[in-house]
Amino acid sequence: MRVFWGALTVIVIAVYIAVAGGVFYDVLEAPARVGSRLDRKSGRKRLEWIQQGKIHTQYGLESLFAAFIIALGGGGIILFDRSVEHGGSARSMIIGMILATAACCAYSAYTNYKMPG
Repeated sequence: MRVFWGALTVIVIAVYIAVAGGVFYDVLEAPARVGSRLDRKSGRKRLEWIQQGKIHTQYGLESLFAAFIIALGGGGIILFDRSVEHGGSARSMIIGMILATAACCAYSAYTNYKMPG
């Protein structure tokens, strides 16, 4: 029975990432997965994963990245909470704190890149 709940948890998290990441929108509307911009120094085109400076537009992979970071942070908070509440090991508490902190830092860097200034 324990394997069932573990598999169900993985499925629910995968569905959450798919829905929050806009997979259904990407299938229906087919936006660009990645873009390109001109490098001022070399004059060559470079791949761009995140549209810098544009809040209301995004690439397909950008939305999946944001959904993954949110799910990672939520999983870290849940792991930390369950280890504190149920007397779990110190290792799971530390891992939960690391995941939540890494998600906060990654999302902060993403937001600063998306909206400079």
